[in-house]
Amino acid sequence: MKKKIEIAVLLVLAVVLGYYGYQRIGIRMGGTPSSFESPYATEEDWMLDNILRDIAETAAQARGVDPQDVQLTFERAPSGPLDLPTVSLAARVGSASWEGTLALDRSFWNSTNYVHFARALLGEPPAAPSASADTLEALLEPRPSVLISENRRISNKLQSDILDVGAHEEATVLLGVLGLKEAAYGFDDKRFLLLRMTAHLAIASALRGDASVSVVGRIGEATLLALTGRQKELLEALGSLESRELTDVEASWVNVLYMYSVEDWRRSAPLDTLLVRLARFRA
Repeated sequence: MKKKIEIAVLLVLAVVLGYYGYQRIGIRMGGTPSSFESPYATEEDWMLDNILRDIAETAAQARGVDPQDVQLTFERAPSGPLDLPTVSLAARVGSASWEGTLALDRSFWNSTNYVHFARALLGEPPAAPSASADTLEALLEPRPSVLISENRRISNKLQSDILDVGAHEEATVLLGVLGLKEAAYGFDDKRFLLLRMTAHLAIASALRGDASVSVVGRIGEATLLALTGRQKELLEALGSLESRELTDVEASWVNVLYMYSVEDWRRSAPLDTLLVRLARFRA
């Protein structure tokens, strides 16, 4: 019996030491590591390129320029592991150009970082069509048929007028709903949705000028905050929304985003919709 215990202890030690050695030095079989070919040196480069290129290609469509002719180059300055980099950026879309520095603030997914860049390429803001609050009501029931219908409607608005501020705000909410529905818990990847939402919000802000943000735009901004885990900023945004008189649809959206972020299922919503139930179940 004593011998069996000693053998068991030795096996446990061997496993522990083997695991420790693997974690420290890994297992090397003598082969040469394969090179990874990509136009992006880092994840941050990929994220920046997606946001900036979405904005530039939107400006190209507005100006009747082939998106293939968009010129865009940028370089991130070295930064600490917890610091956002400064970005040297140059872009040309037809007769419009922008060259300067982006000092990223708070997050890569903070749309205000890119508003000046978007405004320079898009030009003077036109009269801003308002977003339809109907999209908020429709997307509280995010079944496949509804998502497809809203996608077609918003896409048609953007194809008809790429400078439609309301359509960009509605697109942000539609993309946000796709993120809110994800429930893979560690196996999902919302980054592409977040990048597109950031670009739409930056474009909408650039086109809006001094006009106030619609409630659809504010809910789109709050949804982006919820999906990126910026809870303090989200609660401030929701508090600002609740300071005004809300419709049942708007109040239900506030409750969805609160439950998604805080995970307090006891929060009640005026409407018992599918999105509300999903948020409550997730919480």
